[in-house]
Amino acid sequence: MLLLDPNTAIVPSQGWLYVFNRKGLTKIQARYIDEVHEKLKAYLDGTHDESELMAAVPVEKQSILKKYFEAMEQAGALHRGEPAKTIVDLTVHESVDRQHGRSLVVTLNGKSVLVSLDGKDYSADDRGQPFDGYLLFVTPSQMNDHWSRVWNAQRSGPHLIYVVEEASSGQFLSEAVIEKRKRYATWLLGCSRMESWNTRTLQLYTFDAGAFALTPRFAANLGRGNRENTSRLDLVTPTDHEQIPLVIAKAAAPFCSNSVVGCGLQYSQLSEEMEREFVVQAVLTSAVQRGKLSFATEFRNWQYSRTALRRTYVDPRQALEWAVAGSLLQLRVLCLERFCWKLPALESDSSRGEIDLLQQDQKHPQVGFLASVLRRRLHTLPAIINLKSSGLYVCQSGQYLAYSFVEAKAMRDALLAAAKDVFYGDSLSAIKTKHECDFTSFLTEDGLQQINLQQNEMLDRQKVTRKFAFKHIQRHGLSAWVGNLSHGN
Repeated sequence: MLLLDPNTAIVPSQGWLYVFNRKGLTKIQARYIDEVHEKLKAYLDGTHDESELMAAVPVEKQSILKKYFEAMEQAGALHRGEPAKTIVDLTVHESVDRQHGRSLVVTLNGKSVLVSLDGKDYSADDRGQPFDGYLLFVTPSQMNDHWSRVWNAQRSGPHLIYVVEEASSGQFLSEAVIEKRKRYATWLLGCSRMESWNTRTLQLYTFDAGAFALTPRFAANLGRGNRENTSRLDLVTPTDHEQIPLVIAKAAAPFCSNSVVGCGLQYSQLSEEMEREFVVQAVLTSAVQRGKLSFATEFRNWQYSRTALRRTYVDPRQALEWAVAGSLLQLRVLCLERFCWKLPALESDSSRGEIDLLQQDQKHPQVGFLASVLRRRLHTLPAIINLKSSGLYVCQSGQYLAYSFVEAKAMRDALLAAAKDVFYGDSLSAIKTKHECDFTSFLTEDGLQQINLQQNEMLDRQKVTRKFAFKHIQRHGLSAWVGNLSHGN
């Protein structure tokens, strides 16, 4: 049977459904999904089963219904299958031991959860008993330590629920506080409907004991690989700076010491870049204590046509400075740019002469936009464009210098740095401009592949032996590539 969750609010908009419930806010985007929802909701009352509704529509439209049902179920807005039990099966057992401190084992509707009442660490193997989930009351500093476990969590395993009490020191807990935590833990697990979670889930709440309030702060599906199932609360938020003409944002997770701040042209593009940088930084930082991290390394010798692929180990602290991209091809080209920039001049460079960056609107729409913005404050922005023998275009206007295999991108990056200083001054002095890996705004994938082949052929002709170390990182539905190109033998 199909039943809309009675405790869920669904707000349709053109091409979107905004779902509000105990899981937080979920945004579902699909063409005509608002119309599909309006037509179906009257039949999602627990009296019709899925096969009945699927049979009522033409075969070519059944896939639309199936995707709608799946998305709504993942958002916690639709119950599929047998009607929910009216009788709640609940048992609570309290224990005290030296290793785990004071804890509860709560069994609810067939799911067992270990509740740590005093922030002590846990291990299912030590207890010799598997649990479906863990609920921990922790301090902010303890939560920061636990993030390293979250970033390295497997896709399958027990659910993780953290309740952070900001006012708690974690040193001494009165009996009254312990009793209050027991009640809140039992109530929270009863509301969570863990038995309906079909993938490993992370939830983080803050607990205000004075106001008797639990506030959801972060949620993510650890078992999902596609972006549609990423955290329900965004990692990236705008900063307090003026968001015109540039956008400035910060990527961070609650009570996690890692963060990334940057500025750029478009918020959606900036947000994706910063999510990737944040998750790479978080994973690498959490791996520091474990020692070196495994990377794939591609060795390329100019004497041979084939490359040799090996597994090597890299210090995570070293990799924090490496390039980050959204695909392996983009990472290859970005690393080639950085590598060629450090190469000595192979032949004499050719100069394109002096130009005015504010009069280059025809080069690219982004160049035109930044030029028009800067013309409000500047009359001219002289620059020199050089084409290096390595294939890099170098655009320099005073202190603003940018390079790329794409001339318009080098101009765009120099203009972006100038706009940051002209409109924001010292307020953004510690914040870097982004879009270093934004090749898709200028080239097709075929064009990018052509640059990759041309530059490698050029390095082979110059008898440059090199190694390319890279790693694919996937966390919380986000996918990122990190790597570096260097001399090697």
